[in-house]
Amino acid sequence: MPRVKRFHLPNGEPIGRRLARLRKERDLTQVELARRLNIPQSVLCDYERGHLRLNAEVLAHIARILGVSADEILGLRQGAHPRPPVSPRWSGLWKEIDRLSATDRQALFRTIQNFLSGAPRRAQG
Repeated sequence: MPRVKRFHLPNGEPIGRRLARLRKERDLTQVELARRLNIPQSVLCDYERGHLRLNAEVLAHIARILGVSADEILGLRQGAHPRPPVSPRWSGLWKEIDRLSATDRQALFRTIQNFLSGAPRRAQG
């Protein structure tokens, strides 16, 4: 089997390495992302190592799951708004909160606001 030539775009970071970085920033393992893509983990590993090239369909699906643009994965532009990584635990909590009634969500929001207003503030540094 012929060796795939690694393809670097303008910012110098290989696409596979960028894909791995974006995945890790979102606190996803290869197994979790592969499961969501419905592909074997070994195939995702090959994408990240640069042994396989992403096709447009897989690229679009990965971008949707990671919440980034395909351009960001390809290195054509930076994300419009850098976002903190969201762990699966927080993601699950947000889904549960979305299922609450509007009244319960408002009560939870007030509880969080009250907690934060009484919590000591850390110095920004």
